[in-house]
Amino acid sequence: MDRYFPGCGDLVLDPFCSCGTDISAAEKLHRRWMGIDVTYLAINLVKRRLTDEFPNIKFRVEGEPHDIGGAKNLALRDRYQFQCWALSLISAIPLGLRLILDKSKREQMRV
Repeated sequence: MDRYFPGCGDLVLDPFCSCGTDISAAEKLHRRWMGIDVTYLAINLVKRRLTDEFPNIKFRVEGEPHDIGGAKNLALRDRYQFQCWALSLISAIPLGLRLILDKSKREQMRV
């Protein structure tokens, strides 16, 4: 990343940030960054990663519900995304994803 964005303060845009690897690297290199994803599951993952890696980090998430009306609207539009968003409020993830992650960890331990 340093080769492509040589100056501190340069802007890194990651339009499909999924787990936040590029965002994390940009933060480590003191770059400004903007990450975009369409799923609340990915957004929650990036938020958790950033706050774990950079305890004093400040960032803003656009598009999340901030009141009961926004939550109801999301629930009506997409129940699965509502579930992912609601679970993120208590630092949880959907059971199906937990099973996939647990299986992946078990497979990595066997290698």
